[in-house]
Amino acid sequence: MQHGKISSAINQTKLTVENEPNLINTDLEEHQKKEIKELIHIFPDVFNEQAGRTKKLQHRINLVPDAQAYNSPPFRYAPARKQIIEENLKDMLDQGIISPSASPWPSP
Repeated sequence: MQHGKISSAINQTKLTVENEPNLINTDLEEHQKKEIKELIHIFPDVFNEQAGRTKKLQHRINLVPDAQAYNSPPFRYAPARKQIIEENLKDMLDQGIISPSASPWPSP
């Protein structure tokens, strides 16, 4: 099982009413899709349609003194995938999970 690929697919996936993931627009193989569905049925309390927040962890990025930001072009995505990313970002912004950044450091 390719952990990174599957966890990425889970993060990009919305669950349906039947608690089944919509894996149509993923790059997963059929056996990987089956494994995800099995995990959701085994651990239904772990997966949720809503993204959440935690106060148990505070994140900070310590910069190296005198470090300078560099220009980096954004990653290129297929239009369908880009739309999913934009919808997920909007949902997280609306829920207060993330906030806009004015940092000079780019994030492709």
